[in-house]
Amino acid sequence: MELEKILEVVPIRKPMLCIDNICEVIYGQSAKGYRNIKRDEDWAKGHFINDPIFPGTLIIETMAQIGAFIFYNEENPQLLKSYLGKVNDVKFLQKVIPDCRMYINAEIVMKIKKMARIRCEALVNDEIVAQGELTLYYMEDLL
Repeated sequence: MELEKILEVVPIRKPMLCIDNICEVIYGQSAKGYRNIKRDEDWAKGHFINDPIFPGTLIIETMAQIGAFIFYNEENPQLLKSYLGKVNDVKFLQKVIPDCRMYINAEIVMKIKKMARIRCEALVNDEIVAQGELTLYYMEDLL
């Protein structure tokens, strides 16, 4: 799913939009997508000076935004409005430095009404750079 379509689905815009592409959605099960990490983004100016490292908080936000697509139904498209409710045991295993593409694989662990717990992995060059679980809250009941 290209950026133009993503903008129809999520109520988030730059600079907080953390998705460049959604590669795959298996409705109610998993979602995969990526973000291009660029040296000219605002965060790179100060985190850290002369040694930019993509912030862990933005890795988590990218996981949450791509993970929310687990409940995107292409047959019944509607606005995806979710909120990050909890960060469960996320580990950062390697630094993420520009210029690279960070892939996110997200899968459902559990869902109850408007809440979903998802397991996420962030990968750069096929190596896991972060992993953990997030709890997302949606405006509508799920499935």
